Amino acid sequence: MEASDFLLNFSQIGLVVIGLISFLYFFLEKKEITARDKQAVRFIFLHSIALVFISLLPFPLFYSTLFTFNTWKISNCLFACYTFCTGAYTVYKVFKIKPSRPIAILIGHIIPSFTLTVFLIRYRGSISIYLLGLIWLFFSSIAQFCIAFLIHINPNHKQADKK
Repeated sequence: MEASDFLLNFSQIGLVVIGLISFLYFFLEKKEITARDKQAVRFIFLHSIALVFISLLPFPLFYSTLFTFNTWKISNCLFACYTFCTGAYTVYKVFKIKPSRPIAILIGHIIPSFTLTVFLIRYRGSISIYLLGLIWLFFSSIAQFCIAFLIHINPNHKQADKK
């Protein structure tokens, strides 16, 4: 399997996640949706849309630059910009909102964001680091989905949000 196959598969997975989240979000009753759920949906949409666009980014770059190595350097740098910006935005949100579990956000999102940014910049021409970053985008969306929407199975969900 070539890198282009992996990239196309990741873009398809991102579209599936967007469709799944849209389906679940619009079929939940509006009174059941809390502010925490809305923030989770924004996070999942942002990462899923980024997964689609970042996985398709090397294709137009490949056909507009002369060398494949330049394609991966530019793609890795743009991906690093995205991960740095989302990590910085998450830090801003943590200080503004003061969530109930900031350590989980720190370990689960902020540290991997900045670590991935460093690796993407350090190994600019690496396809494997790029694909690893796409895997991280996918799994962070799925983890947020599990946290946000599978909580609705819990009958004590509303009581936990009011505390």
